[in-house]
Amino acid sequence: MGAYKPEEEFMNHILEVDVDAARQLNRYTVSATYEVVDEEGVAELDQRIVEVVTLTWKEINERGGVHVVNADFKARYQLE
Repeated sequence: MGAYKPEEEFMNHILEVDVDAARQLNRYTVSATYEVVDEEGVAELDQRIVEVVTLTWKEINERGGVHVVNADFKARYQLE
């Protein structure tokens, strides 16, 4: 018989923003969270990085500002 493949269920995306004021950069990291159930039925959360984007404050302003950049990530990844 083949090896057991854990069951996975997608739960949500998470957006994390690291602000580096000294360098005027924002680093956006999008992660996906999954519930993974092993062969004994034990569940745990698994978080995986989907996308990492670093933008200068100038690039953010050229795109319309922080609220526009955040709205883009929210729409793209169905964030709340």
